[in-house]
Amino acid sequence: MKYNECSKCYKVVIPFLFVGNTILAITKVIIGIIGNSTGLIADGAHSATDAFSALILWFGMKFTERPADESHPYGHRNFEYILAKVISVFLMLVGFYILFTAIYKMYKGDIVTPDYITLVTALMSIVANALMSGYGKCVGTQANSPAILSAAFEIHADMMSSIAIAIGIIGAELGYPILDPIAAAVVAILIIRNSIHMLMDAINGLMDGAIDQRVKRRIVNIVKRNPEVLGMEFLRTRQMGSKITIETGIKVASHMTVIEGESIMRDIRADLVNLVENVEEVEISITSESDDMVSDYKSEFDLALGEV
Repeated sequence: MKYNECSKCYKVVIPFLFVGNTILAITKVIIGIIGNSTGLIADGAHSATDAFSALILWFGMKFTERPADESHPYGHRNFEYILAKVISVFLMLVGFYILFTAIYKMYKGDIVTPDYITLVTALMSIVANALMSGYGKCVGTQANSPAILSAAFEIHADMMSSIAIAIGIIGAELGYPILDPIAAAVVAILIIRNSIHMLMDAINGLMDGAIDQRVKRRIVNIVKRNPEVLGMEFLRTRQMGSKITIETGIKVASHMTVIEGESIMRDIRADLVNLVENVEEVEISITSESDDMVSDYKSEFDLALGEV
């Protein structure tokens, strides 16, 4: 991680998000019932899903930190993507339930103007969610954790839904009570959209999707700046939970000895681990420049990635 403080935040961020969302969920549901706000009750359900997601992460991320074993030689980091899938599917189901409830209330005409206390609660929720999502995004980015980032993304969506609820309550107080269930429906749509987005990201991670193109270009620059490297044959990367695995082939002069080649690989491996965040494993193979087939492959590789 970039800063020493990040490791401390990494240990406490999930419990913090769980406690914060639990308090918000209980508060919003109780005030929503007392204050007759369908939207605020829906928003409370959204916070409850965030708390549930944090609880899953709390226990699940202990599993991802287990070392590699005979059955899992690459470790257990991809379990983060499984957690993200579970959270996104659960969130989607909640979204559809809230949407159905809001539409049913509008259809039946069972609409009551909410009290002002529901507006105060919605505004407080906006502030609390903004602080929690910002904290979670910071920790998730520094730790390169898809699970923490997905939790932060959920909380940000909760903040946006609280804004929609606040607008709906204001409209209801101004004489348009139907705006409260409409706001609940908007919240439900936001929940469904965000859950689909998280689900697709999790599926891509489980399929060993490549890392961001900008990070890939940085890797190429680091490898090519070694004066003994004449070219690159290939570069394969994959994101495994919060860590990056790199496989690359380099071309060196034909007169290079085995000992010299091993020294070059150690230097490049050390540079990649030290200069690219969250790199866990680096595999390097060496080919002599006399191999014409490698030269052709190198040209295709550079053309596909772009000159960097």
